[in-house]
Amino acid sequence: MVITRVARGSAGWPRSMSGWWRCCWRSRRLAAATSPRKCSTPTSRSSDAYAFAQAKYLRATAYQLAADQFEFEINQLPGLSDTGKAKAAERVQHYRDNAARYESDPASGEGRQELLAKAKQWEETRDHAAEQDPNFEFAAALFQIAIVLGSVAIVAGSRPLLGFSMAVTAIGVVLTINGYFLLVHLPISG
Repeated sequence: MVITRVARGSAGWPRSMSGWWRCCWRSRRLAAATSPRKCSTPTSRSSDAYAFAQAKYLRATAYQLAADQFEFEINQLPGLSDTGKAKAAERVQHYRDNAARYESDPASGEGRQELLAKAKQWEETRDHAAEQDPNFEFAAALFQIAIVLGSVAIVAGSRPLLGFSMAVTAIGVVLTINGYFLLVHLPISG
């Protein structure tokens, strides 16, 4: 009798609740599907920025060493003409300017300091996405449990079980919302 009533939709509430559970499940799946990308993309970009900053540091160090070598040679060669000393001093200044540009280049945003700042931003983005992930995972589990409980409630015709299923769904919705906005931090080590 209950199955017949539900199939005809005369009771109304089971069909609408089933649709609500499916809607919640699908919205959570959409959020969870992007979560791995939200973690892996910032991780690779942060790694790239750190590698680029390290390359800039090595290049700046090479320029500093070349400038130091030229200064040493200028001071150690007494027979060097004034034009030779001027050209060598010009090269030393050129090397020092390049080393300073590799350390910080606000115009292009590709100095070592700027790259380290970008890497930190990417790490913060990754950490934020990693903090969102458990919310979506728990919401998925709760939605699955709610769907099963709702199905059993519909078949058994049990309103208390359906109410419990709705409560579990509500908790899943709260966790999904918390996954997007991080209103409450879940004390879970990832």
